[in-house]
Order: sequence, then C-alpha cells, then structure tokens
Amino acid sequence: MTRSCRSFEGRQCALLGSKPASPYAPGRLPSAVSPCSWRAFGRGERRHLLTRDVTLATWVDDIAGVIEAEELTDVVLVGHSFGGRVVTGVVDRMPERVGHVVFLDSALPVSGRSLIDTMPPEMRQERLARAAASGGVSIPAPNALDLGILDPADQAWVDRRLSPQPLGTNTSAISFQTAIGRGRPVTFVEFTDPVYPASVRAAAFARAQSGWTIEAIPTRHTAMISAPGDVAELLLRIGADGSQGRIRGCFSGRLQRPRCCTGSRRRRASRHSRCQRCSGPRGSRWR
Repeated sequence: MTRSCRSFEGRQCALLGSKPASPYAPGRLPSAVSPCSWRAFGRGERRHLLTRDVTLATWVDDIAGVIEAEELTDVVLVGHSFGGRVVTGVVDRMPERVGHVVFLDSALPVSGRSLIDTMPPEMRQERLARAAASGGVSIPAPNALDLGILDPADQAWVDRRLSPQPLGTNTSAISFQTAIGRGRPVTFVEFTDPVYPASVRAAAFARAQSGWTIEAIPTRHTAMISAPGDVAELLLRIGADGSQGRIRGCFSGRLQRPRCCTGSRRRRASRHSRCQRCSGPRGSRWR
C-alpha cells in the first residue's frame, strides 16, 4: 500500500526513511515537500507484512516498483539514514528515472556487503542479540529519546509511530557495478549538531566524490523533526533546479529560515509554537 506521488516545483520527490524510525520519515516537513514518502515493506502501516524474508532487495524492489507503476520520471530520490542504502539500489537499477539523488545524513552501502558485515564484532553481536526476541525476524525499535528527540510532544508523536526493522535488511547486501549515484546529480547533507556517528564514514566518502554537492545543517540526525524548515528549503531548492546538475543558490553550513519563522534568534521556541507556513519552530535558534 503506497500513496500516489505528487510533484513539487514541477518534479517528483520520493522520500525514503531511516531504520526503525521510518514511520516518522516525513517528520514535520510541510506537505509541499513530503507528499510522496513511502513506508517500506514491513514498516509503518505495512508492518503486518513483516517476515524474515524481507531483505534490502525487497525494499529496493518496493520503491522501484512504485516508480514504474506510477510512470515517474525526473524523480528527486531522497534517502535519510538507512534509506541511503535503499536509494543507492534504486538509482543503480533505474538511473534514467532519477533526476537528483539526495542523501540526508545517510548510510551508504558497500557493494556486496551487508550492514552487519561492516559492523565491529561486538556491535554485530549486540544487533543479532536484540533480534533474538522475535526469533530473528526483526530488530526492536528504539524510543524517541534514544534517537535524540528531546521535545516531549515530539517524543510522544514519534514513539507512537516507531516499528521494528526487518533483520534481513541488515544481514543482506545489494551489489552494484558502477559508482554510487550512477552519474546522476548527488547532494549529501550532513546533520552536524551533534554529528551522528553512524554517518561519519559516509560523509567522508561523500566529500571525496568529485561532482557531489555537500551541505550541512546544524541540527540532530532526526532533522525532519528538529529542523523541518531547513530540510524543506533545501529540498525545494533542488526541486526547482531544472539543470539537474547544480543546486541554484547553493549554500553550505547554516541555512537561513524563511522570514515567516525566524523571529528573535535569542528566544527558544515553545514546544508547540511552529510556523504554519513552513512547519519550522517560530523564533528558534538555528540548532
């Protein structure tokens, strides 16, 4: 069960979520940039389809199937965290359908190696032990606080939506013969306050790639919750770029919020004070 993809700025956008937290992938992003976020097979409202047969390839098949069924072209393919592994598989399979690839603080795969394969032995054993309670079918979801979400209202909202991750997505690999991105325009966005340890290696890889655009937003790994205005602004800029190879008005570091939500930089936003136009917190500092 997927939702039809609408366009923003004349282009299609597919947002793929992160590990156990994928049900909140669109987060607080305004509807202008999150009309076509998908719950991967076995996650969110599709959790009843969770079995031990769900692998990373299943998720690639799932998203590729939607793009084919909806006859989408010039897609802005966005992957957050673990979603970067899925995005890599999709664009490798159908580069002609993709206009731009965006990795949001993503993990990037190594061809032929699973996530478990790349983990230190102690972390690997801990991950497998956590899955034992489900008979090796899935990894329990963390709570919102473990994900670095500090606002109580946001914590409650996210906790209601978390679901286990199929273990097979961690123990299976995808293989690709060409470079990540298949020559399509790629933007890698780091969330730097604080730096998310699991994304450090991928960010270093991204900075070494010729032709990739690197951006940084000083916020937490769960930026769709903590800095939705900044993420929305970035995606809208990419969506408006008809050249497919550049981001018009490219910027790095701190992103300037729209005037509707800047307010006083000295005041913290209240827990429930969010701008109705861009979903960003009113009067917040850029954190």
